Amino acid sequence: MAFKDAKVSTKILTIVAGFGFALSAVSVVGWVGLEMTTTAAKRIELAAEDIHHAAQLDHDVLDLNRLEFRFAADPREFEQVRERIREDQANFTAELAILRSHASGEAAEILSEIDQTYSIYVEDIEHNIELAEASQFELSDAQRQLLNAIEASVPLMNTLEGHIAEYVELTEAQALHTAHLAQERAHLAEWLILATGALSIILGVISAVFVSRKFISRPLQNVVQGLTRVAEGDLNHEITAEARKDEIGELNIALQKFLTSSREKLALMQAQERENLAKIERAELAQRLTESFQVEIAEAITSLAGAAEEMQATAVSMSATAEETSVQTQSVSSVTVQTSANVQTVASAAEEMYAAISSVSEQMSRSTGVTSEAKDRTNLTREQLSTLSASASSIGEILDLITHVTAQTKLLALNATIEAVRAGDAGKGFNVVALEVKALADQTEQATHSVTEKIHEIQRATEAIVSSVSDIGAVVENVSDITTIVAASTEEQVASTGEISKNIAEAATGTNQIVASISMLEDAAQTTASASVQVTATAEELAHQSLNIKNRIDRYLADMAAA
Repeated sequence: MAFKDAKVSTKILTIVAGFGFALSAVSVVGWVGLEMTTTAAKRIELAAEDIHHAAQLDHDVLDLNRLEFRFAADPREFEQVRERIREDQANFTAELAILRSHASGEAAEILSEIDQTYSIYVEDIEHNIELAEASQFELSDAQRQLLNAIEASVPLMNTLEGHIAEYVELTEAQALHTAHLAQERAHLAEWLILATGALSIILGVISAVFVSRKFISRPLQNVVQGLTRVAEGDLNHEITAEARKDEIGELNIALQKFLTSSREKLALMQAQERENLAKIERAELAQRLTESFQVEIAEAITSLAGAAEEMQATAVSMSATAEETSVQTQSVSSVTVQTSANVQTVASAAEEMYAAISSVSEQMSRSTGVTSEAKDRTNLTREQLSTLSASASSIGEILDLITHVTAQTKLLALNATIEAVRAGDAGKGFNVVALEVKALADQTEQATHSVTEKIHEIQRATEAIVSSVSDIGAVVENVSDITTIVAASTEEQVASTGEISKNIAEAATGTNQIVASISMLEDAAQTTASASVQVTATAEELAHQSLNIKNRIDRYLADMAAA
Protein backbone atom coordinates (compact mmCIF):
# COMPACT_ATOMS: atom_id res chain seq x y z
CA MET A 1 0.00 0.00 0.00
CA ALA A 2 1.32 3.44 -0.96
CA PHE A 3 2.11 5.90 1.80
CA LYS A 4 -0.49 8.37 0.48
CA ASP A 5 -3.18 5.70 1.03
CA ALA A 6 -2.31 5.33 4.72
CA LYS A 7 -4.57 6.80 7.39
CA VAL A 8 -3.86 10.33 8.58
CA SER A 9 -3.16 8.98 12.06
CA THR A 10 -0.66 6.54 10.53
CA LYS A 11 1.12 9.40 8.74
CA ILE A 12 1.33 11.41 11.93
CA LEU A 13 2.55 8.35 13.82
CA THR A 14 5.17 7.89 11.09
CA ILE A 15 6.48 11.39 11.81
CA VAL A 16 6.47 10.64 15.54
CA ALA A 17 8.23 7.33 14.87
CA GLY A 18 10.86 9.18 12.82
CA PHE A 19 11.51 11.53 15.72
CA GLY A 20 11.59 8.52 18.04
CA PHE A 21 14.15 6.84 15.79
CA ALA A 22 16.21 10.05 15.78
CA LEU A 23 16.06 10.20 19.58
CA SER A 24 17.05 6.53 19.67
CA ALA A 25 20.03 7.28 17.42
CA VAL A 26 21.08 10.13 19.70
CA SER A 27 20.67 7.83 22.70
CA VAL A 28 22.77 5.10 21.04
CA VAL A 29 25.52 7.57 20.16
CA GLY A 30 25.46 8.92 23.73
CA TRP A 31 25.53 5.41 25.15
CA VAL A 32 28.50 4.47 22.94
CA GLY A 33 30.32 7.64 24.01
CA LEU A 34 29.61 6.94 27.68
CA GLU A 35 30.70 3.34 27.23
CA MET A 36 33.98 4.51 25.67
CA THR A 37 34.48 6.99 28.54
CA THR A 38 33.68 4.28 31.08
CA THR A 39 36.18 1.92 29.45
CA ALA A 40 38.85 4.64 29.52
CA ALA A 41 38.05 5.39 33.18
CA LYS A 42 38.40 1.71 34.01
CA ARG A 43 41.77 1.65 32.25
CA ILE A 44 42.87 4.75 34.16
CA GLU A 45 41.70 3.12 37.38
CA LEU A 46 43.62 -0.04 36.49
CA ALA A 47 46.71 2.06 35.68
CA ALA A 48 46.39 3.76 39.08
CA GLU A 49 46.18 0.36 40.74
CA ASP A 50 49.25 -0.78 38.78
CA ILE A 51 51.13 2.34 39.92
CA HIS A 52 50.05 1.58 43.47
CA HIS A 53 51.29 -2.01 43.17
CA ALA A 54 54.56 -0.81 41.56
CA ALA A 55 55.03 1.66 44.40
CA GLN A 56 54.42 -1.20 46.82
CA LEU A 57 57.10 -3.22 44.99
CA ASP A 58 59.51 -0.33 45.32
CA HIS A 59 58.60 -0.02 48.98
CA ASP A 60 59.24 -3.75 49.51
CA VAL A 61 62.64 -3.50 47.79
CA LEU A 62 63.65 -0.52 49.92
CA ASP A 63 62.41 -2.28 53.05
CA LEU A 64 64.41 -5.40 52.16
CA ASN A 65 67.54 -3.31 51.66
CA ARG A 66 66.99 -1.49 54.94
CA LEU A 67 66.47 -4.79 56.77
CA GLU A 68 69.74 -6.10 55.31
CA PHE A 69 71.63 -3.21 56.77
CA ARG A 70 69.75 -3.62 60.03
CA PHE A 71 70.73 -7.22 60.70
CA ALA A 72 74.23 -6.38 59.42
CA ALA A 73 74.50 -3.62 62.01
CA ASP A 74 73.05 -5.69 64.85
CA PRO A 75 73.14 -9.47 64.34
CA ARG A 76 71.17 -9.86 67.53
CA GLU A 77 68.02 -8.73 65.68
CA PHE A 78 68.59 -11.39 63.06
CA GLU A 79 65.48 -13.45 63.85
CA GLN A 80 63.13 -10.47 63.93
CA VAL A 81 64.64 -9.01 60.74
CA ARG A 82 64.43 -12.34 58.94
CA GLU A 83 60.68 -12.54 59.65
CA ARG A 84 60.29 -9.05 58.20
CA ILE A 85 62.33 -10.05 55.12
CA ARG A 86 60.09 -13.10 54.59
CA GLU A 87 56.98 -10.84 54.79
CA ASP A 88 58.44 -8.33 52.31
CA GLN A 89 59.40 -11.13 49.93
CA ALA A 90 55.89 -12.56 50.14
CA ASN A 91 54.36 -9.12 49.56
CA PHE A 92 56.68 -8.46 46.61
CA THR A 93 55.83 -11.83 45.04
CA ALA A 94 52.09 -11.22 45.52
CA GLU A 95 52.19 -7.68 44.10
CA LEU A 96 54.27 -8.86 41.13
CA ALA A 97 51.82 -11.68 40.44
CA ILE A 98 48.93 -9.19 40.43
CA LEU A 99 50.72 -6.95 37.96
CA ARG A 100 51.68 -9.83 35.67
CA SER A 101 48.10 -11.18 35.68
CA HIS A 102 46.85 -8.43 33.31
CA ALA A 103 50.11 -7.04 31.83
CA SER A 104 50.81 -7.25 28.11
CA GLY A 105 53.30 -5.98 25.58
CA GLU A 106 56.11 -3.78 26.86
CA ALA A 107 54.75 -3.81 30.42
CA ALA A 108 54.92 -7.61 30.50
CA GLU A 109 58.54 -7.53 29.30
CA ILE A 110 59.50 -5.02 32.03
CA LEU A 111 57.74 -7.15 34.66
CA SER A 112 59.69 -10.18 33.40
CA GLU A 113 62.96 -8.27 33.82
CA ILE A 114 61.82 -7.20 37.33
CA ASP A 115 61.09 -10.84 38.15
CA GLN A 116 64.49 -11.99 36.89
CA THR A 117 66.35 -9.22 38.75
CA TYR A 118 64.30 -9.90 41.87
CA SER A 119 65.20 -13.59 41.72
CA ILE A 120 68.92 -12.72 41.64
CA TYR A 121 68.38 -10.19 44.43
CA VAL A 122 66.58 -12.79 46.53
CA GLU A 123 69.51 -15.18 46.07
CA ASP A 124 71.87 -12.45 47.34
CA ILE A 125 69.57 -11.81 50.30
CA GLU A 126 69.56 -15.53 51.13
CA HIS A 127 73.34 -15.56 50.87
CA ASN A 128 73.54 -12.53 53.17
CA ILE A 129 71.20 -14.23 55.64
CA GLU A 130 73.51 -17.22 55.71
CA LEU A 131 76.45 -14.91 56.33
CA ALA A 132 74.48 -13.20 59.10
CA GLU A 133 73.86 -16.54 60.77
CA ALA A 134 77.57 -17.32 60.61
CA SER A 135 78.55 -13.90 61.92
CA GLN A 136 76.92 -14.48 65.28
CA PHE A 137 80.19 -16.01 66.62
CA GLU A 138 82.71 -13.86 64.71
CA LEU A 139 81.36 -10.37 64.94
CA SER A 140 84.07 -8.20 63.37
CA ASP A 141 85.12 -10.16 60.32
CA ALA A 142 81.66 -11.53 59.71
CA GLN A 143 80.12 -8.11 59.93
CA ARG A 144 82.60 -6.72 57.47
CA GLN A 145 81.99 -9.62 55.12
CA LEU A 146 78.23 -9.14 55.55
CA LEU A 147 78.46 -5.45 54.87
CA ASN A 148 80.52 -6.13 51.78
CA ALA A 149 77.93 -8.63 50.60
CA ILE A 150 75.11 -6.21 51.28
CA GLU A 151 76.94 -3.45 49.48
CA ALA A 152 77.48 -5.86 46.59
CA SER A 153 73.69 -6.38 46.35
CA VAL A 154 73.03 -2.64 46.18
CA PRO A 155 73.51 -2.53 42.38
CA LEU A 156 70.95 -5.33 42.07
CA MET A 157 68.58 -3.34 44.26
CA ASN A 158 69.20 -0.24 42.16
CA THR A 159 68.60 -2.24 39.00
CA LEU A 160 65.41 -3.62 40.50
CA GLU A 161 64.27 -0.14 41.51
CA GLY A 162 65.15 1.11 38.03
CA HIS A 163 62.97 -1.57 36.46
CA ILE A 164 60.19 -0.74 38.89
CA ALA A 165 60.54 2.98 38.12
CA GLU A 166 60.53 2.20 34.40
CA TYR A 167 57.35 0.18 34.87
CA VAL A 168 55.81 3.02 36.86
CA GLU A 169 56.73 5.53 34.13
CA LEU A 170 55.31 3.23 31.48
CA THR A 171 52.14 2.76 33.47
CA GLU A 172 51.84 6.50 34.06
CA ALA A 173 52.39 7.14 30.33
CA GLN A 174 49.76 4.58 29.46
CA ALA A 175 47.38 6.13 32.01
CA LEU A 176 48.04 9.61 30.59
CA HIS A 177 47.52 8.30 27.05
CA THR A 178 44.32 6.62 28.16
CA ALA A 179 43.15 9.86 29.80
CA HIS A 180 43.87 11.85 26.62
CA LEU A 181 42.18 9.17 24.53
CA ALA A 182 39.17 9.21 26.87
CA GLN A 183 38.98 12.99 26.60
CA GLU A 184 39.19 12.84 22.81
CA ARG A 185 36.51 10.16 22.72
CA ALA A 186 34.35 12.21 25.07
CA HIS A 187 34.68 15.23 22.74
CA LEU A 188 33.99 12.97 19.77
CA ALA A 189 30.90 11.60 21.53
CA GLU A 190 29.72 15.15 22.27
CA TRP A 191 30.12 16.17 18.64
CA LEU A 192 28.46 12.97 17.46
CA ILE A 193 25.53 13.57 19.82
CA LEU A 194 25.20 17.18 18.66
CA ALA A 195 25.55 16.25 14.98
CA THR A 196 23.15 13.32 15.29
CA GLY A 197 20.64 15.45 17.20
CA ALA A 198 20.87 18.33 14.73
CA LEU A 199 20.65 15.99 11.73
CA SER A 200 17.71 14.17 13.32
CA ILE A 201 15.90 17.44 14.01
CA ILE A 202 16.53 18.71 10.47
CA LEU A 203 15.43 15.44 8.88
CA GLY A 204 12.46 15.24 11.25
CA VAL A 205 11.34 18.79 10.44
CA ILE A 206 11.80 18.22 6.70
CA SER A 207 9.91 14.91 6.79
CA ALA A 208 7.17 16.39 9.00
CA VAL A 209 6.71 19.39 6.70
CA PHE A 210 6.82 17.16 3.61
CA VAL A 211 4.32 14.63 4.98
CA SER A 212 1.97 17.26 6.43
CA ARG A 213 1.91 19.37 3.27
CA LYS A 214 1.93 16.65 0.63
CA PHE A 215 -0.23 14.01 2.30
CA ILE A 216 -2.41 15.99 4.77
CA SER A 217 -2.63 19.77 4.31
CA ARG A 218 -2.69 20.01 0.52
CA PRO A 219 -5.22 17.15 -0.01
CA LEU A 220 -7.43 18.69 2.70
CA GLN A 221 -7.22 22.07 0.95
CA ASN A 222 -8.29 20.39 -2.32
CA VAL A 223 -11.26 18.79 -0.55
CA VAL A 224 -12.25 22.12 1.03
CA GLN A 225 -11.99 23.87 -2.35
CA GLY A 226 -14.19 21.18 -3.90
CA LEU A 227 -16.76 21.56 -1.11
CA THR A 228 -16.69 25.34 -1.54
CA ARG A 229 -17.35 25.08 -5.29
CA VAL A 230 -20.14 22.58 -4.71
CA ALA A 231 -21.63 24.85 -2.04
CA GLU A 232 -21.53 27.71 -4.57
CA GLY A 233 -23.62 25.55 -6.94
CA ASP A 234 -20.88 24.24 -9.27
CA LEU A 235 -22.11 20.66 -9.79
CA ASN A 236 -19.72 20.21 -12.78
CA HIS A 237 -16.66 20.30 -10.53
CA GLU A 238 -14.45 17.24 -11.09
CA ILE A 239 -13.18 15.40 -8.02
CA THR A 240 -9.59 14.12 -8.20
CA ALA A 241 -7.53 11.80 -5.96
CA GLU A 242 -10.44 9.35 -5.57
CA ALA A 243 -7.96 6.45 -5.56
CA ARG A 244 -6.56 7.44 -2.16
CA LYS A 245 -7.31 4.92 0.56
CA ASP A 246 -7.10 7.27 3.56
CA GLU A 247 -9.76 9.50 5.15
CA ILE A 248 -9.18 12.17 2.49
CA GLY A 249 -9.89 9.60 -0.24
CA GLU A 250 -13.08 8.62 1.58
CA LEU A 251 -14.09 12.31 1.65
CA ASN A 252 -13.42 12.59 -2.10
CA ILE A 253 -15.48 9.45 -2.80
CA ALA A 254 -18.37 10.71 -0.66
CA LEU A 255 -18.23 14.12 -2.38
CA GLN A 256 -18.16 12.47 -5.84
CA LYS A 257 -21.20 10.35 -4.93
CA PHE A 258 -22.99 13.46 -3.71
CA LEU A 259 -22.14 15.32 -6.94
CA THR A 260 -23.36 12.42 -9.10
CA SER A 261 -26.59 12.11 -7.12
CA SER A 262 -27.14 15.88 -7.17
CA ARG A 263 -26.58 16.02 -10.94
CA GLU A 264 -29.06 13.21 -11.55
CA LYS A 265 -31.64 14.72 -9.22
CA LEU A 266 -31.15 18.18 -10.73
CA ALA A 267 -31.64 16.81 -14.27
CA LEU A 268 -34.73 14.86 -13.15
CA MET A 269 -36.11 17.90 -11.33
CA GLN A 270 -35.54 20.13 -14.37
CA ALA A 271 -37.27 17.61 -16.64
CA GLN A 272 -40.17 17.30 -14.23
CA GLU A 273 -40.36 21.06 -13.91
CA ARG A 274 -40.57 21.41 -17.71
CA GLU A 275 -43.20 18.70 -17.84
CA ASN A 276 -45.17 20.32 -15.02
CA LEU A 277 -45.02 23.71 -16.73
CA ALA A 278 -46.28 22.15 -19.95
CA LYS A 279 -49.10 20.42 -18.08
CA ILE A 280 -49.98 23.63 -16.26
CA GLU A 281 -50.08 25.49 -19.58
CA ARG A 282 -52.32 22.76 -21.05
CA ALA A 283 -54.53 22.90 -17.97
CA GLU A 284 -54.79 26.69 -18.21
CA LEU A 285 -55.67 26.42 -21.92
CA ALA A 286 -58.27 23.78 -21.11
CA GLN A 287 -59.61 26.03 -18.37
CA ARG A 288 -59.96 28.97 -20.76
CA LEU A 289 -61.55 26.81 -23.46
CA THR A 290 -63.90 25.29 -20.93
CA GLU A 291 -64.98 28.67 -19.61
CA SER A 292 -65.57 29.95 -23.15
CA PHE A 293 -67.42 26.76 -24.04
CA GLN A 294 -69.53 27.08 -20.90
CA VAL A 295 -70.62 30.62 -21.89
CA GLU A 296 -71.43 29.59 -25.45
CA ILE A 297 -73.34 26.53 -24.26
CA ALA A 298 -75.31 28.71 -21.86
CA GLU A 299 -76.24 31.09 -24.68
CA ALA A 300 -77.21 28.25 -27.01
CA ILE A 301 -79.30 26.55 -24.35
CA THR A 302 -81.03 29.86 -23.59
CA SER A 303 -81.91 30.31 -27.28
CA LEU A 304 -83.04 26.71 -27.48
CA ALA A 305 -85.25 27.17 -24.43
CA GLY A 306 -86.86 30.28 -25.96
CA ALA A 307 -87.49 28.46 -29.21
CA ALA A 308 -88.99 25.57 -27.30
CA GLU A 309 -91.33 27.91 -25.42
CA GLU A 310 -92.47 29.54 -28.67
CA MET A 311 -92.98 26.11 -30.18
CA GLN A 312 -94.99 25.08 -27.13
CA ALA A 313 -97.24 28.18 -27.45
CA THR A 314 -97.72 27.49 -31.14
CA ALA A 315 -98.58 23.90 -30.36
CA VAL A 316 -101.26 25.09 -27.87
CA SER A 317 -102.69 27.43 -30.51
CA MET A 318 -102.64 24.62 -33.01
CA SER A 319 -104.46 22.38 -30.53
CA ALA A 320 -107.25 24.94 -30.01
CA THR A 321 -107.59 25.51 -33.72
CA ALA A 322 -107.67 21.79 -34.29
CA GLU A 323 -110.67 21.47 -31.98
CA GLU A 324 -112.49 24.16 -33.93
CA THR A 325 -111.68 22.67 -37.32
CA SER A 326 -112.14 19.01 -36.54
CA VAL A 327 -114.56 18.82 -39.48
CA GLN A 328 -111.87 19.94 -41.95
CA THR A 329 -109.24 17.36 -40.95
CA GLN A 330 -108.76 16.23 -44.49
CA SER A 331 -107.87 19.69 -45.82
CA VAL A 332 -105.15 20.37 -43.28
CA SER A 333 -103.90 16.81 -42.91
CA SER A 334 -100.95 17.33 -45.17
CA VAL A 335 -99.92 20.47 -43.25
CA THR A 336 -100.21 18.67 -39.93
CA VAL A 337 -98.06 15.81 -41.24
CA GLN A 338 -95.44 18.33 -42.30
CA THR A 339 -95.56 19.88 -38.83
CA SER A 340 -95.08 16.46 -37.27
CA ALA A 341 -92.07 15.89 -39.48
CA ASN A 342 -90.60 19.22 -38.37
CA VAL A 343 -91.14 18.30 -34.73
CA GLN A 344 -89.33 15.00 -35.35
CA THR A 345 -86.46 16.96 -36.91
CA VAL A 346 -86.28 19.18 -33.83
CA ALA A 347 -86.26 16.08 -31.63
CA SER A 348 -83.38 14.61 -33.65
CA ALA A 349 -81.47 17.89 -33.35
CA ALA A 350 -82.10 17.92 -29.61
CA GLU A 351 -80.77 14.35 -29.36
CA GLU A 352 -77.64 15.36 -31.32
CA MET A 353 -77.16 18.33 -29.00
CA TYR A 354 -77.51 15.95 -26.03
CA ALA A 355 -74.82 13.68 -27.52
CA ALA A 356 -72.54 16.68 -28.13
CA ILE A 357 -72.93 17.95 -24.57
CA SER A 358 -72.25 14.41 -23.28
CA SER A 359 -69.01 14.42 -25.29
CA VAL A 360 -68.14 17.77 -23.71
CA SER A 361 -68.77 16.21 -20.29
CA GLU A 362 -66.34 13.40 -21.13
CA GLN A 363 -63.72 15.95 -22.18
CA MET A 364 -64.21 17.80 -18.89
CA SER A 365 -63.70 14.50 -17.05
CA ARG A 366 -60.46 14.04 -18.96
CA SER A 367 -59.46 17.61 -18.03
CA THR A 368 -60.11 16.71 -14.42
CA GLY A 369 -57.81 13.71 -14.84
CA VAL A 370 -55.09 15.93 -16.36
CA THR A 371 -55.27 18.37 -13.45
CA SER A 372 -55.18 15.46 -10.99
CA GLU A 373 -52.07 14.13 -12.71
CA ALA A 374 -50.51 17.62 -12.54
CA LYS A 375 -51.34 17.67 -8.84
CA ASP A 376 -49.66 14.25 -8.37
CA ARG A 377 -46.59 15.41 -10.33
CA THR A 378 -46.37 18.51 -8.12
CA ASN A 379 -46.49 16.35 -4.98
CA LEU A 380 -43.78 14.10 -6.48
CA THR A 381 -41.63 17.17 -7.18
CA ARG A 382 -42.14 18.30 -3.59
CA GLU A 383 -40.99 14.88 -2.32
CA GLN A 384 -37.93 14.93 -4.59
CA LEU A 385 -37.04 18.41 -3.34
CA SER A 386 -37.32 17.04 0.19
CA THR A 387 -34.90 14.27 -0.88
CA LEU A 388 -32.56 16.95 -2.27
CA SER A 389 -32.76 18.76 1.06
CA ALA A 390 -31.88 15.49 2.82
CA SER A 391 -28.94 15.04 0.42
CA ALA A 392 -27.74 18.54 1.26
CA SER A 393 -28.00 17.58 4.93
CA SER A 394 -25.72 14.59 4.23
CA ILE A 395 -22.92 17.10 3.55
CA GLY A 396 -23.23 17.96 7.23
CA GLU A 397 -22.17 14.40 8.03
CA ILE A 398 -19.08 14.83 5.79
CA LEU A 399 -18.31 18.09 7.58
CA ASP A 400 -18.73 16.29 10.93
CA LEU A 401 -16.13 13.75 9.70
CA ILE A 402 -13.74 16.57 8.75
CA THR A 403 -14.38 18.22 12.15
CA HIS A 404 -13.64 14.91 13.86
CA VAL A 405 -10.36 14.46 11.90
CA THR A 406 -9.44 18.08 12.73
CA ALA A 407 -10.14 17.54 16.43
CA GLN A 408 -7.98 14.38 16.40
CA THR A 409 -5.20 16.30 14.64
CA LYS A 410 -5.37 19.08 17.25
CA LEU A 411 -5.30 16.50 20.02
CA LEU A 412 -2.24 14.83 18.47
CA ALA A 413 -0.59 18.24 18.09
CA LEU A 414 -1.31 18.99 21.77
CA ASN A 415 0.15 15.64 22.84
CA ALA A 416 3.18 16.24 20.63
CA THR A 417 3.65 19.70 22.21
CA ILE A 418 3.49 18.20 25.69
CA GLU A 419 6.03 15.52 24.76
CA ALA A 420 8.25 18.17 23.18
CA VAL A 421 8.14 20.23 26.38
CA ARG A 422 9.04 17.13 28.38
CA ALA A 423 11.93 16.45 26.04
CA GLY A 424 13.42 19.90 26.76
CA ASP A 425 15.90 21.33 24.28
CA ALA A 426 15.91 18.14 22.24
CA GLY A 427 12.20 18.56 21.52
CA LYS A 428 12.18 22.23 20.45
CA GLY A 429 12.10 21.38 16.75
CA PHE A 430 9.34 18.85 17.27
CA ASN A 431 7.44 21.49 19.27
CA VAL A 432 7.59 23.82 16.24
CA VAL A 433 6.24 21.04 14.01
CA ALA A 434 3.47 20.30 16.51
CA LEU A 435 2.46 23.97 16.59
CA GLU A 436 2.44 24.02 12.77
CA VAL A 437 0.21 20.94 12.70
CA LYS A 438 -2.10 22.61 15.24
CA ALA A 439 -2.24 25.76 13.08
CA LEU A 440 -3.14 23.67 10.03
CA ALA A 441 -5.84 21.94 12.07
CA ASP A 442 -7.23 25.35 13.14
CA GLN A 443 -7.30 26.45 9.49
CA THR A 444 -9.11 23.24 8.58
CA GLU A 445 -11.62 23.89 11.36
CA GLN A 446 -12.25 27.44 10.11
CA ALA A 447 -12.68 26.22 6.53
CA THR A 448 -15.08 23.53 7.75
CA HIS A 449 -17.10 26.21 9.57
CA SER A 450 -17.31 28.27 6.35
CA VAL A 451 -18.42 25.23 4.35
CA THR A 452 -21.07 24.51 7.02
CA GLU A 453 -22.48 28.02 6.58
CA LYS A 454 -22.60 27.53 2.80
CA ILE A 455 -24.44 24.23 3.24
CA HIS A 456 -26.94 25.96 5.52
CA GLU A 457 -27.52 28.54 2.75
CA ILE A 458 -28.13 25.69 0.27
CA GLN A 459 -30.60 24.11 2.69
CA ARG A 460 -32.42 27.43 3.15
CA ALA A 461 -32.62 27.87 -0.65
CA THR A 462 -33.94 24.31 -0.98
CA GLU A 463 -36.59 25.03 1.63
CA ALA A 464 -37.61 28.15 -0.35
CA ILE A 465 -37.94 26.02 -3.50
CA VAL A 466 -40.04 23.50 -1.55
CA SER A 467 -42.29 26.37 -0.44
CA SER A 468 -42.64 27.59 -4.05
CA VAL A 469 -43.50 24.10 -5.27
CA SER A 470 -46.08 23.87 -2.46
CA ASP A 471 -47.63 27.12 -3.75
CA ILE A 472 -47.69 25.65 -7.27
CA GLY A 473 -49.37 22.55 -5.83
CA ALA A 474 -52.00 24.76 -4.20
CA VAL A 475 -52.66 26.45 -7.55
CA VAL A 476 -52.93 23.06 -9.27
CA GLU A 477 -55.37 21.94 -6.57
CA ASN A 478 -57.47 25.08 -7.21
CA VAL A 479 -57.44 24.32 -10.95
CA SER A 480 -58.51 20.75 -10.14
CA ASP A 481 -61.37 22.03 -7.97
CA ILE A 482 -62.53 24.45 -10.68
CA THR A 483 -62.34 21.70 -13.32
CA THR A 484 -64.42 19.46 -11.06
CA ILE A 485 -67.02 22.23 -10.68
CA VAL A 486 -67.11 22.76 -14.47
CA ALA A 487 -67.49 19.02 -14.99
CA ALA A 488 -70.40 18.99 -12.55
CA SER A 489 -71.99 21.92 -14.38
CA THR A 490 -71.53 20.12 -17.68
CA GLU A 491 -73.22 17.04 -16.25
CA GLU A 492 -76.14 19.25 -15.16
CA GLN A 493 -76.31 20.65 -18.70
CA VAL A 494 -76.36 17.10 -20.05
CA ALA A 495 -79.29 16.34 -17.76
CA SER A 496 -81.12 19.52 -18.82
CA THR A 497 -80.56 18.79 -22.51
CA GLY A 498 -81.86 15.27 -21.98
CA GLU A 499 -84.98 16.65 -20.37
CA ILE A 500 -85.46 19.03 -23.32
CA SER A 501 -85.04 16.14 -25.76
CA LYS A 502 -87.58 14.14 -23.80
CA ASN A 503 -90.07 17.02 -23.85
CA ILE A 504 -89.60 17.48 -27.61
CA ALA A 505 -90.20 13.77 -28.12
CA GLU A 506 -93.40 14.02 -26.10
CA ALA A 507 -94.39 17.05 -28.23
CA ALA A 508 -93.81 14.98 -31.36
CA THR A 509 -96.05 12.27 -29.94
CA GLY A 510 -98.75 14.87 -29.20
CA THR A 511 -98.49 16.21 -32.75
CA ASN A 512 -99.04 12.74 -34.13
CA GLN A 513 -102.13 12.45 -31.98
CA ILE A 514 -103.32 15.84 -33.29
CA VAL A 515 -102.85 14.62 -36.89
CA ALA A 516 -105.18 11.70 -36.14
CA SER A 517 -107.91 13.85 -34.54
CA ILE A 518 -107.86 17.13 -36.57
CA SER A 519 -111.10 18.22 -38.20
CA MET A 520 -110.95 21.85 -38.70
CA LEU A 521 -112.81 24.25 -40.81
CA GLU A 522 -111.21 26.11 -43.72
CA ASP A 523 -110.77 29.33 -41.65
CA ALA A 524 -109.25 27.32 -38.88
CA ALA A 525 -107.00 25.64 -41.47
CA GLN A 526 -105.60 29.03 -42.43
CA THR A 527 -104.91 29.72 -38.78
CA THR A 528 -103.29 26.31 -38.55
CA ALA A 529 -101.23 27.11 -41.65
CA SER A 530 -99.99 30.36 -40.07
CA ALA A 531 -99.20 28.48 -36.90
CA SER A 532 -97.43 25.85 -38.92
CA VAL A 533 -95.28 28.56 -40.53
CA GLN A 534 -94.41 29.85 -37.08
CA VAL A 535 -93.59 26.34 -35.93
CA THR A 536 -91.45 25.87 -39.03
CA ALA A 537 -89.50 29.08 -38.26
CA THR A 538 -89.05 27.98 -34.70
CA ALA A 539 -87.87 24.57 -35.85
CA GLU A 540 -85.41 26.21 -38.22
CA GLU A 541 -84.11 28.33 -35.36
CA LEU A 542 -83.69 25.20 -33.25
CA ALA A 543 -81.88 23.48 -36.11
CA HIS A 544 -79.62 26.50 -36.56
CA GLN A 545 -78.81 26.60 -32.85
CA SER A 546 -78.17 22.87 -32.85
CA LEU A 547 -75.79 23.31 -35.79
CA ASN A 548 -73.98 26.08 -33.93
CA ILE A 549 -73.68 23.87 -30.86
CA LYS A 550 -72.27 21.05 -32.97
CA ASN A 551 -69.74 23.35 -34.66
CA ARG A 552 -68.63 24.81 -31.33
CA ILE A 553 -68.26 21.37 -29.82
CA ASP A 554 -66.16 20.28 -32.81
CA ARG A 555 -63.97 23.38 -32.47
CA TYR A 556 -63.59 22.76 -28.72
CA LEU A 557 -62.53 19.17 -29.33
CA ALA A 558 -60.05 20.30 -31.98
CA ASP A 559 -58.58 22.90 -29.62
CA MET A 560 -58.35 20.34 -26.82
CA ALA A 561 -56.58 17.93 -29.17
CA ALA A 562 -54.13 20.67 -30.20
CA ALA A 563 -53.49 21.53 -26.53
